[in-house]
Amino acid sequence: KVWAMFQETDRKFQTVAQQMRESSEKTERFMQKLSAETNRKMQETNEQLGRLDNRFGELAEHLVAPGIFGEIQRLGVCFYQMQP
Repeated sequence: KVWAMFQETDRKFQTVAQQMRESSEKTERFMQKLSAETNRKMQETNEQLGRLDNRFGELAEHLVAPGIFGEIQRLGVCFYQMQP
């Protein structure tokens, strides 16, 4: 009777161990998928931020460029055009 109890306990331990391995494998697959998705989203966000940064640069150029020549002349800097 004691031997049968040990065998039953061992069978239950084996079942729990198998369930834990399966759960661990599922968790690992989920984490890999989550990591890949997170990396993809981060790359996408970095690209969007890069485009936004370029747009701010363009905005600054459009705001500054029209008046910069006059401001430089006002400061006394002269430009000469070289003839080819």
